[in-house]
Amino acid sequence: AQWEALLAAGLTEGELAAKGVQRVHPAFRIVATAEPPAGEGEGEAAAAAAGWLSDELLPLFAWVSLSPPEEAELLQMLQMHTCPPKALPPLRALLRYRAAVLSASSAE
Repeated sequence: AQWEALLAAGLTEGELAAKGVQRVHPAFRIVATAEPPAGEGEGEAAAAAAGWLSDELLPLFAWVSLSPPEEAELLQMLQMHTCPPKALPPLRALLRYRAAVLSASSAE
């Protein structure tokens, strides 16, 4: 929309290119993921964690909270894309370890 507005304002594609302005494909999207930093308690760390995204940046994001995938879901994704059959036993062991670590960290 901004590209068309610049052209409608009288600028040519050549002038825009000379200024380093390029058209972005209309289907272009950015996916950003983040996890707020841990800053429990008082002091500078807690203040930084509380304001990890400024009021200016927050409206630029649509929030979608995702829960961690289950072991079966992870295994299915890996099998579909990258995992040869001989790697399944160690992979299952790693996924069990992951589940134990997540369980222990959530219990704390």
